[in-house]
Amino acid sequence: MFGFEKHQLIVVGGGPAGLTAGMYAASMKIDTLIIEGTSKPRLALAEVINNYPGFVEPISGVQLLSRMREQALKMGAKIVKSDVISTQLSSHPKMLTTRENKIYSADAVVIATGLQQQSLRIKNEQKLTGRGVSYCAVCDGPLFAGKTVALIGSGEALIEEAERLSGIVGKIYVIQVPPETVENKRITGISEKIELVEKARPIEILGEEYVTGLKISVSGREELLDVSAVFIATEKIPTAKLLENSGVRTDPRGCIIVDKDQKTSVEGVYAAGDCTCRGLQVVTAAGDAAVAAINASVYIRRKLKGVSR
Repeated sequence: MFGFEKHQLIVVGGGPAGLTAGMYAASMKIDTLIIEGTSKPRLALAEVINNYPGFVEPISGVQLLSRMREQALKMGAKIVKSDVISTQLSSHPKMLTTRENKIYSADAVVIATGLQQQSLRIKNEQKLTGRGVSYCAVCDGPLFAGKTVALIGSGEALIEEAERLSGIVGKIYVIQVPPETVENKRITGISEKIELVEKARPIEILGEEYVTGLKISVSGREELLDVSAVFIATEKIPTAKLLENSGVRTDPRGCIIVDKDQKTSVEGVYAAGDCTCRGLQVVTAAGDAAVAAINASVYIRRKLKGVSR
C-alpha cells in the first residue's frame, strides 16, 4: 500500500463536469481533490467550439479545458492525474483507490467520469476526429451548414442525429451499419436532404488535415462520396465501470441515475456530466456539476455539524 489522503470532497473526472464541480466546491472553501483520469476527456477532441456561452469567438476543446483547469486550481482545488480502480462509497468516510494503490477518503464524492463513444474503427477515424469526424450533430453540425456530409450509425442514435443534421446541413448520405434495425422509410422520411446508401459499408475516411471524402463498398463495389464531414451515431457508453459494486444505481444503458439535486442512490455521492447521459453538452455538464458541487458542499457542512441528510 502506498499513501493515504483525506479530503472533504473528491471529484472523479477531469472533464468540464469534474473541473466545474471542483471549482465550485473549492470556491465554497471545501477541501476538494479532483482525480483526473489518464484518458483524454471527449471535450479535448473538439477542435472548434462555438456554442459555449460567453465565448463569441470559437475556442478549442483543449483551450476550454485548460481555462477550466486553471480556474479550479485558482479557487483552491487540488488536482492529481490517475485512474480510480475501486471504490467504497456506501461507507463513511468514502474510500477510493487509484492505480498506484493510493487510497483517498472523503466525506462526499462527485462522479464525473464522462462517456466513451463506441468507435466504428474505420481507417482514419481516429486521426480525423475533431477535423471533420464528429460524434455530435448538435456540437459540430453548425460548422458544416449547407454542406454535404455523411452519417454512419444504427438504431435510434442514427435517427436522432439525422433529425438534428437535417435542419443544418445541405445533404446527408446515410449509411446504416449492421445490425440494420431501422426501417428505410423512417430514415428517408425525415428530410428530402437525406440519401440512404443501401447495402453500403464504410471503408476509409479520406483527408490529410480535414475530411475530404468517404470511401465505401456497395455490394462489393468501391465508391467515393464527396463529403466535408463524417458524423458517427453509435452507442455512447458511460465510463463509470468503477461503480459496478458501489451501490450507485444506473439505468440499463449504464447511465448514473440522479435526482434534481444530482444526488445518486448512495448518500453523499453525486454525479454530473455525460456519465448521467443528460444533455451531453459542455454547458449542461458544467451546469449539472455546479448543482452537484453546491449540494455536496451543503451535505459536507451538515455532516460536520451532525445534521442528517
